[in-house]
Amino acid sequence: SFEEALEGVTVPLTVSGKSVCPSCKGSGAKAGTLPKTCPTCNGRGTVSQNQGPFAFSRPCPACGGRGTVIEEPCPTCRGMGAVEKPRNIKVKIPAGIKDGGKVRFPGKGEAGPPGSAPGDLLVKVHVRPHKFFRRKNGDILLDLPLTFPEAALGTSVEVPTVNGKVKLKIPAGTTDGRKFRLRGKGAPKPKGKGHGDMIVTARVVVPKKLSAKEKELIKKLQELEKENPRAFLQN
Repeated sequence: SFEEALEGVTVPLTVSGKSVCPSCKGSGAKAGTLPKTCPTCNGRGTVSQNQGPFAFSRPCPACGGRGTVIEEPCPTCRGMGAVEKPRNIKVKIPAGIKDGGKVRFPGKGEAGPPGSAPGDLLVKVHVRPHKFFRRKNGDILLDLPLTFPEAALGTSVEVPTVNGKVKLKIPAGTTDGRKFRLRGKGAPKPKGKGHGDMIVTARVVVPKKLSAKEKELIKKLQELEKENPRAFLQN
């Protein structure tokens, strides 16, 4: 969720793919036995090949470059050291992760060749959209609806943040689109370097339906209005 991405969360995952064989612990050898040094390359994993005056090294054809051979393969994995099996694990997503962000977990990936360490698990995070918050880098964005009287006369309103509600003073004459910055109320920055800001944008709401009384009052206001907002277009 949006809040979990900001605060950090530990989530369970089911990972499919190759897992370390539980019988041989990844060695590929039958229980009670061990892989032996390859007699062809003497454990080096490579063999030399001469072509005229030049010598080249290539992976040992007997052991595949591992340096060891398995004389008695594990019956569970048939000497592969790994089996196809889904794994249930828990991963910790750091605070402040963005939608599409990636987190690497060393050693949590698929099992490698016999005797080698597992690879890494790379998790791509998708954050569900919030119903009214948006995010831009380290800042959190919010559109704040205001009535015409609130914008014209000024007011003080409660504004939701990810850490609870705060009071925001709206000065008289606030226009649609005016932005207010709440410092330190944004998303956590990487490596614990503080927080971003929250940007609140005023959105003056024009009523779609008016009562007869409201229409009468607005007409009176129109008669009192002396400023022409389109005066600059007449030059």
